[in-house]
Amino acid sequence: MWRPVRAETEGGGLFITSLPSAIALRPTQRKRLDVTDALKVTTSDGRNRDETMADELKRRLVHSSGAGLVALYLLATYLDLGLTWERFGVLMTVLAVGTIALEFVRLNVGLDLWIYEKLTRDYEQDQFAGYGYYMVSMTIVVLLFQPEIALPAMLMLAVGDPISGAVSDNTLRRVKSTKVLVTMFVVSAIIAAPFLYETPLAVLAAALGATIADGVKVQIGDFIVDDNLTIPIYAGVLAWVVLEFVPI
Repeated sequence: MWRPVRAETEGGGLFITSLPSAIALRPTQRKRLDVTDALKVTTSDGRNRDETMADELKRRLVHSSGAGLVALYLLATYLDLGLTWERFGVLMTVLAVGTIALEFVRLNVGLDLWIYEKLTRDYEQDQFAGYGYYMVSMTIVVLLFQPEIALPAMLMLAVGDPISGAVSDNTLRRVKSTKVLVTMFVVSAIIAAPFLYETPLAVLAAALGATIADGVKVQIGDFIVDDNLTIPIYAGVLAWVVLEFVPI
């Protein structure tokens, strides 16, 4: 017997809408799902596996492009172009508000652009999309923290998250595999080191926060908290706690 179900893969969420009821997942159960085999059956819009994987690659490349915001600030600072941290916060706020507005229009009025088909997943068609959480979380850390904390936290989302997804084995888990957790931690620590090198414990704390956010799914009722929202915030908060309260 077949029935519809949505499933998120460990690598970032290839969503399948038609699976045997025998392997349908309930919140209290953890079952392994071979995404390759599942996609051989069907995807939500009838696309084949190669098309779906190509769209996933596009999403990851766009995801990584957020690093350009960090590069913009660093370059402007280096060239003394007048982009202060406060002005950068204003820029991020404008971008976040614009993103929220786009999502409001898409969900409540209707905004059928080809980019949404390519860069959003099936389950995001009728709910706030991941790119919105992405911009909101980056803006939050810029407004709350100083550059040495906020910038690496942003990069952990923009760069670390796609890398951890690339090494995943595409199975459904509440806690991701050891390989993915270690990869995210190492990449995040490498990202944080140039910014927080004077406080190695803060480097490790930021990397730990990003790893927990990326590797452990948090579910509140029927809502699964998007790691696009939590990665920068967890990383920033833990780094800040170490810098503020841990004797060095």
